[in-house]
Amino acid sequence: MNTIISKAALIFLACFGTAQGQPTPPVPAGYPTKPIRVVVTSAAGGGLEIVTRTVMERVGQRLGKPVIIDVQAGGTGVIGTQIVASSTADGYTVLGTGDSLIINGVLKKLPFDVRLVLTPVQRTTIQYYMFFVHSSVPVNNVRELLAYAKANPGKLNFASSGTGGAAHLGMELIKHSAGIDITHVPYKGNGPAMTDFAAGRIQMIFGGLSTMHLVKSGQARLIGALSPKRLEQFPDTPTVAESGLPGFELSNTYAVYAPIKTPAGIVALLNREIGQVVNSPDLRQRFSADFIEGAPPQSADELRRMMSAEYDKWENVVKLANIKGDVL
Repeated sequence: MNTIISKAALIFLACFGTAQGQPTPPVPAGYPTKPIRVVVTSAAGGGLEIVTRTVMERVGQRLGKPVIIDVQAGGTGVIGTQIVASSTADGYTVLGTGDSLIINGVLKKLPFDVRLVLTPVQRTTIQYYMFFVHSSVPVNNVRELLAYAKANPGKLNFASSGTGGAAHLGMELIKHSAGIDITHVPYKGNGPAMTDFAAGRIQMIFGGLSTMHLVKSGQARLIGALSPKRLEQFPDTPTVAESGLPGFELSNTYAVYAPIKTPAGIVALLNREIGQVVNSPDLRQRFSADFIEGAPPQSADELRRMMSAEYDKWENVVKLANIKGDVL
């Protein structure tokens, strides 16, 4: 019986590790033999740093080696990205970053094509934006907003934390898809943008859980979710996709990347370990309390295709909006 089970297990593992006829690549002998350095592209104490530290320290425990978090904030992620891109591709230096990686690449803020120097290892978390309007705007949902904007071209404005950021590009995509004219007002960070939004100087903003206090105080109204399906915490709030813009979604997604020539076996190992950590019951519950989703496990090949598709999407938006990287 034990022999039969063992053979069955080997057959299952062989099939499970095969994608389109390709067996799971072997991990270099002994890896890891030393600490793994994780370069994070945002300041200590921010969402990216906290999530990346939480996930990767658990991965280190599973692999039996410590993880060193190296915060390299600055340049909207450019500094940390360049460090990892130029590192030895041996699995001992990886990058923890967000959507800024793709956007920086599209805006040519990096001296290389991110798709050619980095390979995605695994996504960690997804936090979908929510669509808020100031209470002075006479709309209750996204459909009404789009109709109001069409009837009042140039009257509405929206805030972002900076030109070329995910929120800015997301609204530019909405503007193009819906054929509406809305003025973008860039700020140097979310704090100043939120201050002017609360005061009514700005009519629209994409936010998260921290913006809900303005709804409770009557200063703002939640009109839509930028997720592919309705958020569990707000089941009565329609998505933008079901409000006249099919397929639209916008998220703040964190992921781990490695230098492009990192051995496939190491990428596969880290891919599997991160996926299992992120989807452990206790972490899923912890993330959910902060309105964050653990990213579903995906293969490295799936992630590369997703990375390429995201690059193409935002490159098209940048061209449509005539955004120039050199003016950022």
